[in-house]
Amino acid sequence: MTLAHHEQYIILNYLIFYEIDEYIFLKNYNNIKKFLGESKFNNCETIQLNWLFHTDNNNVYYENKPIKIRFPYGDRSVKVTAIKSILKGKISNITINCAHKLNENLKTCDGFGNRTNLTGAGTTNLDYDYYFIDHYFCKSTEEFINKINKGDVLWSYDNVLERIKVYFAINKVTNEKIDYIQKHLNYNISFNYSRIIKI
Repeated sequence: MTLAHHEQYIILNYLIFYEIDEYIFLKNYNNIKKFLGESKFNNCETIQLNWLFHTDNNNVYYENKPIKIRFPYGDRSVKVTAIKSILKGKISNITINCAHKLNENLKTCDGFGNRTNLTGAGTTNLDYDYYFIDHYFCKSTEEFINKINKGDVLWSYDNVLERIKVYFAINKVTNEKIDYIQKHLNYNISFNYSRIIKI
């Protein structure tokens, strides 16, 4: 038995590699199409925008309030894989190596249209006044632990300590948070406490 095979292609102008906890901020645009349609990007194949991490704002527990009220300020000092990319369409024979930098062989620009050679783990443009990606990486301690318990395609449960270290690289270490994490993960981190606080 054979089935007729019909291939259909959708031609995309752009593909954006962002997640549900990430929001694009563009100061001078109320429409991302206008931003991407600027002539400054004519010679770019990818556009890389900076991450702006939001801390837990010292909230241990979830509150039923809008996220912008609970976590109003991003931390410009946090540098944890600090860019994500927008890919132009109609590029042939492309291989995506990483959701952050996509492919090092592509012509890459920052949000001003300047050519860059960013690797994905840092940024040369610190001007967050014009564009960035709001990244609500952890939210409250409770929400962060719930995320760990749900599982993650990038982080195995066996790597819990690494996730906790990233959390405390962004957020203030307190006894209340340590106690909450140990109780709700059933994971004793006291023996690694010195490693966590020395990040």
